[in-house]
Order: sequence, then C-alpha cells, then structure tokens
Amino acid sequence: MGGTWRENTYPGCPCDILSHLYSFSFEPNPHWTRQYPTQPEIWDYLRRCVVKYRIGPHIRFRTRVTAVEFDDDSTTWRLATNTGEAVRARAVVGAFGPLHEPAIPDLPGLHRFAGTMFHSARWDHDHDLTGRRVAVIGTGASAIQFIPQIAKRVDRLQIFQRTPPWIMPKPDHEIRRFEHRLFRWFPPAQRAFRHLIYWRQEAAALRFVVNPRLMRLAEALATRNIERHVHDPALRAALTPRYVIGCKRILISNDYYPTPNRPNVGLTTRCLRELDRGRTIDVRPAAEHAFNDWVQSKLRGTVWQTGCRSWYLNDEGRNRTLWPGFTFTYWWRTRTPRLSDYEVVAR
Repeated sequence: MGGTWRENTYPGCPCDILSHLYSFSFEPNPHWTRQYPTQPEIWDYLRRCVVKYRIGPHIRFRTRVTAVEFDDDSTTWRLATNTGEAVRARAVVGAFGPLHEPAIPDLPGLHRFAGTMFHSARWDHDHDLTGRRVAVIGTGASAIQFIPQIAKRVDRLQIFQRTPPWIMPKPDHEIRRFEHRLFRWFPPAQRAFRHLIYWRQEAAALRFVVNPRLMRLAEALATRNIERHVHDPALRAALTPRYVIGCKRILISNDYYPTPNRPNVGLTTRCLRELDRGRTIDVRPAAEHAFNDWVQSKLRGTVWQTGCRSWYLNDEGRNRTLWPGFTFTYWWRTRTPRLSDYEVVAR
C-alpha cells in the first residue's frame, strides 16, 4: 500500500506539493512536520487512512488484473486476475500509478558494468556510499533530491546530465508549534489555508494554458536561482535549460544548485548530448589549426623545448604530446565545448 511512496525510499525523498494540499480534503492532517512532506510521513498518512476508513479488507495484495471485459447483459465489468479469481464490478477506475515503475536507460555496455548499480526507486540501503566513487545518470525530480544528500558522503560524484531542468527555490520550513495547535483545535483554519494553496496553484494555469508568455517571470526567478548559487560561468551555462520553463516539469530545490560547486562533484553534459541527438561532431579545420598554433606558441618557452631529443617530439621537433600549462587550465578549457568550432551534422 502506498505506490510511489512505498517504492521510493532514497535519501531526501520528499513531495514537491505543499503538505496541507497533498492530502485528502476529507482527511486533513494537522500533524505535518514540514511545509513539504517527506516520504515516511506521506506513507504513514496513507496507511492511517486505510485503517481509519476500513479499506484494508477490500484490498487484494499481490494480485494482478489480467483482463477486463464489459458485460452488456448485466451492465457490469468482469475482471480476471492472475490468482484465478473472477471479480464483477459496477465501475473500474484505472489508477495504475506508473511513477513507481523504474525506467532503466538503454545505455550501451550497461550489462557489462561490474560495480553495484541500482535505480533510485529501488534504493539499496545495504550498500554504503561513504567514500565511494558514484555516477548518477539523469537529473530528474528524484536525482535533484538525493544528489545533495549523497554528495556529502561520497569520495567522488559524477552527474551525467542529458537535459538540465528548471529548478525553483523551495520555500520549505518546519511547521511551527502554534500552527499545529491552531489546525488541531480549529480545523476551519486549516481548511482555509488549504483553499489558499489550492487557488494559488490554480492561478498558475494562467501561465501554462492561457498565456505562456507569462512564464517569463518564473523563468527570470529560476535563472536568478542559478546565478545566486552557481558562480562558475561555464557550469552555470551547463545547468541553464534552453527551453521555455514549464515545457518540462518544474522542479524545486534549495540544495541542488550548490552541489555541483563541491570539489568532489563533476557534471558531464554539450558533446555527448549532441551525439545522443543522432548527430556527428567534427572539429572545424580553422579551429583545430588555431588551437594547435596556440599550444605550440606556449610550448616554446618550456623545458621540453630546450634542445634534447625525446619521445615528446616528432621528427620535426614539434611537441605533440604534452599540455603547456597546469592541469586545471586544461580542465577549464575543455570543460564546455564551443559548438561554433565544430561541424555538427545530423546522421
């Protein structure tokens, strides 16, 4: 019982809807501990509802519906199950809950990976990530929640991002004691607060379905959120979406953007994404020549060019092997590709 709130137990798993709205209207909960509820709280709430409203005896666990057919004569539905039981019903509601099913990416060579691997919806709590080298594939709603949590414990964390999400600040805080008392002893106050949240959410429809140009304000706030937390221009560019906010699910977080700033966290995105779009990438000759000329000019004053013969040099005495500078300068220059230097061709 619980669907996605039973399956997802990864570190830092919360809901991105305010707790007083993310509950049944007929069963308000004055005991939420935070503005945005966490997975254990939501799962406990759902199980309490099952007990209170005596739904348990009507639930068939470990049972799969294999066929549904409408009987015109009796105007009822006939349901077949994998247990062999036949069920008749006046109404059938397809509440399938697809978000609890893990989506495993079709990555070449994934089956050859010899390390520990699991989906966030099947979190392996027996595998201690402390001091480990960890790769996270994807930056969806779950990833931006658990990445800041595990980044504090791992030795090295590499984030592989296909498309950056728009992330808004999360106005989360602990619900104060007087609010608990008010909502417990005066339920109309909690109902009024729920209505306020509901209509504030409904007002967002003006931006999504009536006039998408109204999304510009939200996009400006989200952009400011990136600028406030990410000071590296290249990293900021990699984390900034290039689609209108709202086109994909808008996420909320206060601790995701600061995480890639950590020295033990890396972000891999520009060339792999172009390849993933079914394109080939080839450096333009002019850019290649300019880069090589710059490297050779920097090498002239180095110790490797002082007259000895070494395997660093080719027959013409040109150093084709070594980088003329610090490793962090190499990292800086190769961190983000300048696509204008490449021929990008659709296959």
